[in-house]
Order: sequence, then structure tokens, then C-alpha cells
Amino acid sequence: MFRLAAIQLIRSHEAKWNILAQLRQASIRLNKVQLRLMSYSAKSDR
Repeated sequence: MFRLAAIQLIRSHEAKWNILAQLRQASIRLNKVQLRLMSYSAKSDR
């Protein structure tokens, strides 16, 4: 019983880390897109 609970805890912990990693990757992608948009707008302003 205790071992099963421990396994479930570890699994939920891993799932949490997976979600965090995905969020971090998504935010990095968003930052890249924003930088690209900013550079495009800077070019069009000239």
C-alpha cells in the first residue's frame, strides 16, 4: 500500500516536471517570436 502511494507520488511529481518543462519551452518559443516581430517592426519603421 505504502509503496503504491510512493509510486503515485513520484509519477505525479514527474508529470509536474514535464508540464513545467513544456511551459518553459513554450515561453522560450514565444520570446523568440516576439523578438522576431520586434525586429520586423523596427525594420518597417525605418
